[in-house]
Amino acid sequence: LPPEIDGRLTEDAWPTDGPVPTLYPSWEGSELEGETAFFFGYDDENLYLGAICLDEAASGLTSRAEERDGPVYNDDCVGYFLQPPSEEGSVYQIYVNPSGVVFDQEIVFLEDGETYQTDVDWDGEMEVATHRDQSFWSAEIRIPHAALGGDADYGTVWGLNFRRKQAGTNSAVEWQVPIDYHPSTFGELSFQ
Repeated sequence: LPPEIDGRLTEDAWPTDGPVPTLYPSWEGSELEGETAFFFGYDDENLYLGAICLDEAASGLTSRAEERDGPVYNDDCVGYFLQPPSEEGSVYQIYVNPSGVVFDQEIVFLEDGETYQTDVDWDGEMEVATHRDQSFWSAEIRIPHAALGGDADYGTVWGLNFRRKQAGTNSAVEWQVPIDYHPSTFGELSFQ
């Protein structure tokens, strides 16, 4: 059964051995207060993204953005860069803050492969929920594969990077460093 998108990540659908174990500081001295676990899952129709962000100061989280495509990236947030295989080669950036507010955009690279255009008016179809507790906050996202223009059959590989930002410590960590829009800096999300 797919997870219920309630922000809690308590369902058996989330793999117990699936959190990504190592994230790297965005810059020297960038250290979060609290560990982070990212989870990934899929079924025939959807991609599922989950994150648990430990934070002893969870009652003081920064979550100022209140409208979609507001400056979520300045808040406490988790962020994803997804590149499904397609002729266009688009990258989709999705950030979520502890209030469940989303910033998302499509990034399209031009023929030279280096120059890009961002389309912040792109609003991906997705269901998002977050949960706050005394010592952590968490997020769950369900995105139809069709919303990202990609397939997710067994064996498919997408480009991927993801991060957590903590506004109170002015810190960020990510899976692949340095973080960049360009797909050459991404790792791989393999559908197994």
